[in-house]
Amino acid sequence: MITGMFPTSIGAHNHRSQQTVLKASGNSAYYPDHPVLRKHWAEYLNTWARMDLEVGRILKNLEEAGVARNTIVFFWTDHGLTHIRAKQFLYDEGIRIPLMVRFGNRRRAGTVCDDLLLQIDVAATSLALAGIDVPGSMQGQDFFAADYVPRKRIYAARDRCDETVDTIRCVRSKRFKYIRNFLSFMPHTQPNESKDHQPTLIAAKALYDEGKLNEAQNTAFAPTRAPEELYDLQSDPFETINLADDPRYADELKTLQRALYEQMVDSGDLGLVPEPILEEMGREHGNKAFVLQSTDNSQLVRRLIELMGAGQTCDRARLLAGLQSASAAERYWAATWLGLCGGTDAVGLLEEKLEDEEPAVRIAAALAMHRLGTTDGPTHVLIEATRDYNPLVGLYALRALEIAGVDDVSVRRTFAAARNHPYEFARRIANRVLQEP
Repeated sequence: MITGMFPTSIGAHNHRSQQTVLKASGNSAYYPDHPVLRKHWAEYLNTWARMDLEVGRILKNLEEAGVARNTIVFFWTDHGLTHIRAKQFLYDEGIRIPLMVRFGNRRRAGTVCDDLLLQIDVAATSLALAGIDVPGSMQGQDFFAADYVPRKRIYAARDRCDETVDTIRCVRSKRFKYIRNFLSFMPHTQPNESKDHQPTLIAAKALYDEGKLNEAQNTAFAPTRAPEELYDLQSDPFETINLADDPRYADELKTLQRALYEQMVDSGDLGLVPEPILEEMGREHGNKAFVLQSTDNSQLVRRLIELMGAGQTCDRARLLAGLQSASAAERYWAATWLGLCGGTDAVGLLEEKLEDEEPAVRIAAALAMHRLGTTDGPTHVLIEATRDYNPLVGLYALRALEIAGVDDVSVRRTFAAARNHPYEFARRIANRVLQEP
């Protein structure tokens, strides 16, 4: 069984093979044709050839040990390069990976399947093949079962990666993919230490600054993102034509949006709860897994989805109501979006939240006031939060100071002190701002 592409070898040291890399991977649609990118992709694909050799050695060892005929081998990969649209993102370059299964008795040899599978299916399938009952609580499916029914849709998610806070969700059918960028007010390529030093990103960013990228290539570096993305994978397999605003696809968008939101609610997706707040909620309830079991929080995921939608449309009445919510997560996002939607009428209410009992809400209110042009009191609140006992509060406060862009002695001292912060990812922000390795 094979899903995805799995070329066995490709040259890396001649111009012709490097051109082949761009065309074969499809990335010429959204990556510039540049020597640095061609070389990087060629070197990456050349590792596939080396991996073939490694897998060959393993299979040979099984043969020599006399166990190959009763061994089932599963082969799948990580999610690719830390590239601009790959690993950590929800385009197919980041979530579609190869899966191969080899039966020792050559069962189903040569079969190719294009079903939508999840990695958790490997666990259920391997249990079943070993003769072990698959627990009813397991979400994975045995895709070799006689009663196996292929999924109509699969779901994927991205939250904070290293020091980069983000919240992206997607649902994919065989033909369409819907992506929801909940932090659409942030760029796709937010600062990230593990990515910022990649030659491909550096080269592409330089071309962007020089105005040499096309429309599809520009989107990765734009200051904001589309809140919703919809792609017809049949006609646009490289996801470059966003159909979210195309009225001809309105029904498909609504169907997939509804499916995604219901999945988030049904699965208890807490990704919209800012991490500093979720940490405290976990302590309060004994475990993060118990948070939604509280009566007060039973509808929290649905309320947060609705609130993020209100922020996207600048529904000020809903945001002002959210600012007074008993839920710290709702207060956080209400404050954030009020700062983004503009209008100084909210400054007074935001100022009250500088004394909120929840540090993360104070951070959100302070950054919102900075965005609205108020720079006095909020800076002190952010500086104080960098010293909070919860390291995630410090991370959020340092990032807020970076976004606010305040440059004075007290802020510089704060970043200098944060080079010794107990949390690695907070230290990364401090070092980035101070331009130190």
